[in-house]
Amino acid sequence: MEVKRLAYKSNLPDFRFKRVNITGANERQKQYIQKEFHENDSDTFTMEDVKRAYFRLLSDNIISEIIPHAVYNEKDRTYDLNLQIKMEANLSVRVGGNVSSSGSNQVYFGASYQNLNYYSKEFNFDGQLGRVYNNVQLAARIDLPTKLPTSYKFIASISTFDYFKEAKFFSNKDNPAFNKKREEFVKLKAALPFLSRKKAEFGVGIARMEDRYFQTNIIDFSEAKHDKSTYSIFGGSIVLEGSTLNARQFATQGSREKMAAQIFTGTEHFRPGTSKLTKDTPEPYKKVQSWLQVSYQNETYHKLNPKFTLGAYLEAYYSSRNFSNNYTATLMQAGEFTPTAHSKVTYNEAFRANQYAGAGVMPIYQLSESFQLRGEFYGFVPIFPIKKDEYGQAYYGKAFTKFEYLGEISLVFQLSFGSISAYVNHYSSPSNDWNVGLTLGWQLFNSRFIE
Repeated sequence: MEVKRLAYKSNLPDFRFKRVNITGANERQKQYIQKEFHENDSDTFTMEDVKRAYFRLLSDNIISEIIPHAVYNEKDRTYDLNLQIKMEANLSVRVGGNVSSSGSNQVYFGASYQNLNYYSKEFNFDGQLGRVYNNVQLAARIDLPTKLPTSYKFIASISTFDYFKEAKFFSNKDNPAFNKKREEFVKLKAALPFLSRKKAEFGVGIARMEDRYFQTNIIDFSEAKHDKSTYSIFGGSIVLEGSTLNARQFATQGSREKMAAQIFTGTEHFRPGTSKLTKDTPEPYKKVQSWLQVSYQNETYHKLNPKFTLGAYLEAYYSSRNFSNNYTATLMQAGEFTPTAHSKVTYNEAFRANQYAGAGVMPIYQLSESFQLRGEFYGFVPIFPIKKDEYGQAYYGKAFTKFEYLGEISLVFQLSFGSISAYVNHYSSPSNDWNVGLTLGWQLFNSRFIE
C-alpha cells in the first residue's frame, strides 16, 4: 500500500500557484495581501512561497485567521490559491495584570488601533503600574508589502524600576536595596525577515536615564537623599532574533535566540545626595564616553519522553563601557543576568558585570497537560568581576575568580490567559538568600533602550 501511495503521489502535478483569490477583505486589503505572495498575476510561486507569506500575514495583529484552499487548473497545470480572510477589529482595549506574594504586582492596560489598506498600520498605547515596575509606551508601526517585506516602528517610552528587598523567610540580615531607575527614550526601528524563522532589526534612538541610590546600608531617612546619576545617550543597534516557544513564560517546547550588537555615546552627570552644592561638596561631575556592546541569548527545549523535557539556557554579554562616578552607579548600569521571573524584579549586585557568561538547565516534568513541575538551575561567571575599593570606586578584579549560582523549583499551572506558579528559589549571594512565593499571571515588560 505504501508503494502504491508513493507511485500515486509521484504523478501529482507540482504545486505551482498563479492566481490568488481572496474573500473577507476589501479591495485595498486584497492588494496588500496579494503582494505578499507575488508581484503580478503572470508570476508563479511555490508552496514554500505560500508558507512564508502565510505566516508573515498571520504574524500581523490585523489578520486573525487565514483559511487556504488550492484548486487545480488542468489547462495550464497550475493552482489557484483561494484565501478566506478574517480581520481583527480596528480598535481593541486590553486589561490584565500579575499578582505576586512578593509584592511585585502589576496592573496592565492597553489600547490599539490597526488598519490595513495599501499598507498595514498599527498604533499602540499601553503601560503597566506596579510597586517595582512602571511603564507608559506609545508605538506606531507600518508594514510595507515590498519584495523583501519591511516594517518600520517608532517607540516613545517612559519606565521606572523601584528595587526593594522583600522580607525573607530564612534570613535575619537587613540588606536594603533602595535603588531606583528611570528611563525615557524615543527609538526608530526597521525590521526585515532573516532566514526562515528570524528577523533582523536595525534601531537608532536617544535616551535619558536616571539612577537614584544610596552608597551605604546605614541610612538616616530623616535627612538622607539619594545620590543621583543621569545619562544622556545616543545609540544604534542591530538585533537578530527569532522564537518558536510555546508560551510567553514557563515554555516547554521550541527555542528562542537573540543576538544584538549596539554602539552608544553619551554624557554622565553625578550629584551627591544633598539639597545643594556647598564648599564641602565636590563640583558637579560630568563625563563623556562611548562604548560597544554585544550579547547573545539562547533558550531551547528538548522533549526526552512524553513526560520529561530538558531545557538549556545560554547567555553571553560583553560591554566596553568604562566605570561610572562610583561603584554603585557602575553596577546599576552594568549588564544583568536575570534568567528567571523573580530575578528580573530583584536588584542583586552579585549578578551584574560588564562582561560575563551564564548558563543553565531546566528539567521539566509534565504532571498533566496543564501542570508542570519545573526546575531552573543557573551558573554565572563574570569575566572581570567589578569590585569596590575603600573610596567607594569601582575596579576590576582578577579574571574568572568569581562564580555565582541561582536555583528555583516551581509548580506551574498553565492557563490560556496566564499561569499560576508556586516557587522557592535560592541565590548564592547574598548569603542565605531564600525566597518563597506565589504568582498569578505573566510578568511582562515593555521595550528598553539598551537591548
